[in-house]
Order: sequence, then C-alpha cells, then structure tokens
Amino acid sequence: MSWAALAALFCAPLSKPGTNIALALLVLMLPFASSLRERIVEQLKSPVVRAGALLFATYALSALHTDSPRDSLDIWAYRTLLAFGFIGLALPTNALRIRGWIAFVLGCATLLSLSIAHGYGLLPKVSVTAAGQFGFSKHYGQQGLVYIVAAATCVSFVMWQLLPRYRFWLFAAAAMFALSTPLLLEGRMSWIVLGAVILLLTVHFFGARRGVAATGVAIVIVVAVAWMSPLNESRWSATTGDVEAAVAGEARNSWGVRAELLRIAPQVIATAPVFGHGMGSWNSQMRATAPDRMNPLIEKLVNPHQEVLFIAAEQGLIGVFVYLFVAFLLIRCVIRMQGVAKPLYLALTVTYMVYGLFNAVLADFTHRHVFLLLLALLPLDLCRYELGATRVK
Repeated sequence: MSWAALAALFCAPLSKPGTNIALALLVLMLPFASSLRERIVEQLKSPVVRAGALLFATYALSALHTDSPRDSLDIWAYRTLLAFGFIGLALPTNALRIRGWIAFVLGCATLLSLSIAHGYGLLPKVSVTAAGQFGFSKHYGQQGLVYIVAAATCVSFVMWQLLPRYRFWLFAAAAMFALSTPLLLEGRMSWIVLGAVILLLTVHFFGARRGVAATGVAIVIVVAVAWMSPLNESRWSATTGDVEAAVAGEARNSWGVRAELLRIAPQVIATAPVFGHGMGSWNSQMRATAPDRMNPLIEKLVNPHQEVLFIAAEQGLIGVFVYLFVAFLLIRCVIRMQGVAKPLYLALTVTYMVYGLFNAVLADFTHRHVFLLLLALLPLDLCRYELGATRVK
C-alpha cells in the first residue's frame, strides 16, 4: 500500500491523472491494511489532520449553502483535505515519510527534465494550461512552486546529512531547481516566493547576520541567471506592459487584473459577510456585483487571486476564521519541530502562504495536492525524524 502513496507524491508535481489514479488505488487498498485501527488512532492525534477535517467540513457546509446545485459540486475538488490523511495511514513510519519527500523530489526532477526537452523541441506539450517555452504539463506558476519546495528539500537533506552518499547530487539538484525558476519560467510571482524561502533557510541554518548576507549573494545570482534567460526579452516586455497598464488604470494584464479584483472582492464580500455566498459562487457574484468592470480577462477568472479574499467571498468570515485557525495550528507545529522536519515544513509553509497573497492556492489542483500531500508527511511526534541524522555545523 505504501507504494501507492509514494506514487501519488511522485505524480503530484507532474500529472493530475497520475495523482488521482494513485490516490484512488490507495483508498481501495486501505481497508486491507494491517493494524488499520491503530494507524487511524495515531493519525487523529495530529492537530493538523483534525484541522484539515474541520476545514473540509467548512467547505462542505458552504457547498450546501450555495444557490447553485451545480456550483456545490466544487466541494469534490477539496476531497484532498481528507485524502491527505490517507497518505499518513499508508506511510506509518518516519522513514517511509522521508521516502515520500524523496518521491516528490524525483517527480519534480522528472517534470524539469521533460520541460527542458519540450523547450528544445524534443517533446510535445501535453497540457493546454502549460504556458511558455518550457511549459510541459504544468502552468509556470505551478512549476515554480514545486521547484522551490524541491530545492528546499534537497538543501535540508544536505544540511542534516540525510543520504550522505548523495550529498553532491542533492546540492546540485537544489541549485538546478532554484535556478530553473528565474531561468526557464515566465512567472514573476515565484521570484518573490523564492526570495522569501532563500532568506528563511539561510537565517535558519546560518543565523540572522550571515543569513541576510547569504540571501543577498543568492539574489544577485538569481538576477544574473534571469538576465541570461532566453525568456528575458518577453519578461521585460510583460513588465513594462504591466507598468503602463497600471499607470493608465487598465485591467489588461496580470497586475492590472489583480488590482481590479482587489477592488471588486470587498464589494462581493460585503453582500454576504458572515456566511459568504457559498461554494463555487465567485464568478456569478463578481459579474452581478460589478458588471461595468467586466472584461474578457476578468470574466474567465474563477477566483480573486488571493486566498483569504476568496474564502471570505465564498465561505464568509466564518470560513476565514477557520482557515486562519488551521494556519495557526500548522505554524505552531512547525515552530515546535526539530531536526530535518523543521526546515522542510518552514519552506513548505512559507512557500504556499506567500504565494497565497497573490493566488488562491487551495483552489488549484497542483498547488492543493502538493501542499496537502507533503503536509501528510508530518513527523509522527511533530518534533523530529529519528533517522540518526546530524546537523551540518
């Protein structure tokens, strides 16, 4: 059964169908697992697992509350809030959960290799949502975040001397993943996340003074790599276009659309502030609230590109409270961790919380599955991985 969980973690950054198939096989095999009752009891001890179930219950009530029965079916997309508990049941030891992180990194390496092959014309694109020269099966925002988490994973393994025989390759993989974001991907939001994760890990491992200095050096390297990117010209054109549109007050590109959504979202929230409008209601409520502001770029968006605003619009202030409570429990667990678990989950949490300032993370399949399936690998005692690993001084 553990192989199905590892397959889901491998596929999460790479393939939506593969992830769904692996999770379906896992669910089918769970009833036949040995000591299943004891595993469930152990899982339910985790406050993060209980919090995930609470958040799913909030979404489910929101689905019942929505005006459109069709929109209520969107609750199916959030089944991962429960499915990530199955990963924990299938990987009942910390050693297996470390293998889960390794499976995820291997999936990211496969995605990066296939994307490079596509970029140079060796493979066709396999997804219509994949954008850019090096977009193979994922959108560049999705690729950027999984590469950043994979890089942080490799750095943490190196610093805690896990897999010491592969230390050089882990370090090389970390550099490859981190630099692929500015070198190969068009998205710019991932750069902000990359900078935040670099600062976080360098301060964590080297202290505030040396960490800030190391971050400065890393940012110079990232900027230099970005300048050498074959996408540099298109990025510069997009950035100047964003600035021109922002000055003109036009919602015709990334920044302008986000600014317009920030103006529309409070109006949508104000009409149902406590319980929200219900699951899947954002698009219809946005059209009804601000019909004079609609344009083709805004009309097709199914969320306001901001996590808390999206929850407030559909689940209301009650949903926001539950979300912040779950975030608080997760942050508290991460702060209390020791060993290799702490940098892993510091990076994972910061990656998706910072990105959530600019996008609705839980509404996106890849973001949601990568975040929640890796969250399922929390160490059993929420403190340390007992693998005999020692910290590099």
